[in-house]
Amino acid sequence: MPTLLLLRSRLAPLVLIAPLALGCGDKSAEDDDDGGGSGDTDDTAATTDDTGEPQECSGAAPVIVDADCRNAGMQNSGGGELPTMEFSAEATDEDGDLEAWTYIVLYDATPDGVLSGEAELGTNTGGSGVACEVPTIQARASWFVDGGSLAYSTTYDFGLVVVDAAGQSSEVAVITCQMPGDNGLGGGEVEP
Repeated sequence: MPTLLLLRSRLAPLVLIAPLALGCGDKSAEDDDDGGGSGDTDDTAATTDDTGEPQECSGAAPVIVDADCRNAGMQNSGGGELPTMEFSAEATDEDGDLEAWTYIVLYDATPDGVLSGEAELGTNTGGSGVACEVPTIQARASWFVDGGSLAYSTTYDFGLVVVDAAGQSSEVAVITCQMPGDNGLGGGEVEP
């Protein structure tokens, strides 16, 4: 079942609402979150299966197989109705280590299909399931658009990145999107 998180972006006028769609796996298993291994150079994630036997993931990077943006309509921001944009990425990972993942959304103001001089719009983490048994996720993030850092009816390039439990990053999937107007109309994926 998706979880709804409310995070503040580094860009003050925007708020990230990220429903985390989780992959398959035994949701009753607890994730191993001891915080260790951040300096580990081994790209393999070692865990145990349901029998307690060691299980290792091969360290393959995730691959974004689909990325898009869409106008998510007018939504209550707590201070009134604002237009929202939703960014989604479907990612697969051949070694199945998407039981813990990070979703990063970048943007740049030159809509040419290439990220250059990009800024981070937001980062979110999520995950659930048995280690090495979550080969696919659908990550979504929605932002309130209030005409501040991302202007109404303006086109930007966005880069979507998924990082797996072993710290391996997908390649950046670049999409070009137009923000909705202040009335909530328009907006969505466009050609660069």
